Amino acid sequence: MKTTAHFHFRIKNFGPSALSDRVDYITRTGVYRDRDDLVVVESGNLPAWATSARMFWDAVERRETGNAADSFILAVPRNLSPEAVARLRERFGQTLAQGRPYTLAEHCDVARDYEENRHFHALVSPRTLDSVNRSEAQFFARYRPKHPRSGGVRKNTRKGPKKEREKIVFGIREQWASELNRELEAAGLPLVDPRSLSDQGIDRKPIRRQNPEALVRAREIQGRARGAAFKLRMAAKQAAARADAMVMIRETPLQARTRWDDRDEFARMLDKVRRKKAVELARQTKERVAQSTRGDDAVVLQARERAQALFDARLRRPEELERLIRHYGCASAGAATLRINMPQRIGAVIPEVLMGSVHIPDPRIYNHVVVGHVAIESLARNLSRASRGTIEETLKIIVHHGLEPVPDRRAVKNAQQGRDAVSRAQDEIERQAATGKARGWNMDF
Repeated sequence: MKTTAHFHFRIKNFGPSALSDRVDYITRTGVYRDRDDLVVVESGNLPAWATSARMFWDAVERRETGNAADSFILAVPRNLSPEAVARLRERFGQTLAQGRPYTLAEHCDVARDYEENRHFHALVSPRTLDSVNRSEAQFFARYRPKHPRSGGVRKNTRKGPKKEREKIVFGIREQWASELNRELEAAGLPLVDPRSLSDQGIDRKPIRRQNPEALVRAREIQGRARGAAFKLRMAAKQAAARADAMVMIRETPLQARTRWDDRDEFARMLDKVRRKKAVELARQTKERVAQSTRGDDAVVLQARERAQALFDARLRRPEELERLIRHYGCASAGAATLRINMPQRIGAVIPEVLMGSVHIPDPRIYNHVVVGHVAIESLARNLSRASRGTIEETLKIIVHHGLEPVPDRRAVKNAQQGRDAVSRAQDEIERQAATGKARGWNMDF
């Protein structure tokens, strides 16, 4: 019969340092507990002192040296019944384990072709049990062939020439292939061949039933490897550039001048002249500006008084006051009223011109604050007839207590920035008057 069934057999030695992670992987515990492809876990041939497989493998990790376990990965052909798969698990302990402690786990995930990928993972100890009852410490002691009861359990390490070791491994492959063919023949399915494809005369590479998730992880690892290789290449280039720079530094000035081209030398000298001219021009401009800003006290005082007059005249315009109220009260362009939170003692804090424009719909007090609404247009008309000090004090109240709208971060920021608006405007006027650049009210309040 033509052998077309998939056969995968893999055996590998594990040391004690990597054993704990391997046990977690095949039993889907620890960091691998979220994977849902585990079917069953079986253990056998455990010594008397080991009450569980985990206790045995923890002792192996602590006490074993060299080869701590043989790891098997065995593919199970598709279309086998659950009873046949259970018989294969039983025969593994009878044939491949050969009286050695083992843990066998059956996994079933999705293959690359999105079909069932059923396979076995097994860990087998290299120590073969005998009739002697030993403690844990004696179990891992050195084997004494002449006095077996006083030594440890015999350890099979498969030492010897390479051809001999390959012959032993191929014998294990044949033994497992015979167990598979027994079940495949009973089910009427194609048989497997333990030989390699080249020995069978088949010219192709082996095909793995790889999990799609594993393919994604492999691509990620490959991408990270490419990134690391790129970083190494860039580091090599940078190291080469630094080495070239060191060579150039070690050159004498005479050697460096001999490598310069006449055109490059002329461009370098021209750039140096241009930079010197630019520095000189900046210095002259700075001196000219400083001289133009110098003036006697009378001129400065006159400019300051003119700017103050323009400031007072603009404060008498209702439309300008309305714009300031909207801006510092964080009101929208079309809003007719402004919400304002006033302290409970109104008369002691709020000017009369603001109290006359406030409408309080709810007389109840919240947190010692009265919530009212100001008619913006009416307040602007009243302020245009008030004194300059009253205008400034009213705008300060609006800045400090006008908290609407709260969700608008930009509005809240504007309110915070407007707390000292009056003093900032006065400083701006004085600065412009001192520099002779006062042009009236081309500024925010």
